[in-house]
Parts: sequence; C-alpha cells; structure tokens
Amino acid sequence: RKQAVSVNDEWTRYMLQNGSMERAFMNRMSSLPMDEEDTTNTVPLMEQQANKDKMKRMKRKEVFTWLKEVVKLPQYYSLFAENGFDDLECFEGLTFAMLEGYTWSDIKHGHKLKLLRYVKKLEKTLE
Repeated sequence: RKQAVSVNDEWTRYMLQNGSMERAFMNRMSSLPMDEEDTTNTVPLMEQQANKDKMKRMKRKEVFTWLKEVVKLPQYYSLFAENGFDDLECFEGLTFAMLEGYTWSDIKHGHKLKLLRYVKKLEKTLE
C-alpha cells in the first residue's frame, strides 16, 4: 500500500512554513507514484496539516499580542515560545516558583511579579 503525504519531508515542511502549501503539495505529489484511489485521502491530509499550522500561528500571535499589548513585556515572547508557551492556556497555573529555574533567569524579578499578576487576570478570562 502506498504512503499518504506526510510533512516529514524536509522540503515539504519548509514550503508549508513559508506559506506555499500548494507548491509544497504539488512538489510532494509529483514525487509519489499514485493510483487514482490514493488521491482521495491525500488532499484532506494536507488541508488538515495546513489548518493545524494556521491555528498554531494564530495562537502564537495571540501570545505575542497578549505579552505586548496587555502585559507590556514583549521582549520575553521568544523565551516563552522556546519553552512551549504557544497558546495562552499554557500560562494557566504559572507560579513564581516555576519562573525561578535556570531557563527563566533572563526575566527580571519585577517582570516576573508583573507577569504573574497578569496571568491571574488571564486565568479569570479563560474560565
């Protein structure tokens, strides 16, 4: 049985990340031998992946917007993104003790306190 298109292919992943889903799809499809029956499941798989990627980008943008416009600490966005804070729900339950580790040593003490105040407000809106 032939394999469905996957995003494990480096070139396909690169094209998807750069907003060229159609080109990535066509490029990947041209390299796979397929029967007519195999094409029916391929397009939905690519669309699902594109939708997931779009949702991730939207959630990351939401985190950046919250840090920039609400908390006023956009300089920490990349630090949070590198540590898996890719949506606002990741901030739920965040404590000062959690921010004391090595990874978070770049965040100033006062900024940690400010961030935690806004996390409490955010938790109320997410309920």
